Amino acid sequence: MIFPPENRNCTFNNAFPSLKSGSVLLFVPQFKCLGHIVTNNLSDDDDIQREIRSMYMRCNFLFSRFHYVLNLLS
Repeated sequence: MIFPPENRNCTFNNAFPSLKSGSVLLFVPQFKCLGHIVTNNLSDDDDIQREIRSMYMRCNFLFSRFHYVLNLLS
């Protein structure tokens, strides 16, 4: 993964030589590494949004699984 420089005028080459495995490095806006989303502007907003969606999914699962407990308490 290669992050583009903030000042594109400083870029001297957009293509890089191949690695030993034969894959080519490309400029990308974001990349998932070790479970976290890394963006080219070094913001973690995308990763936070992903975690919020995951939390909602888990809460909805628990609520659907144990909704009868709430009925017993009320």
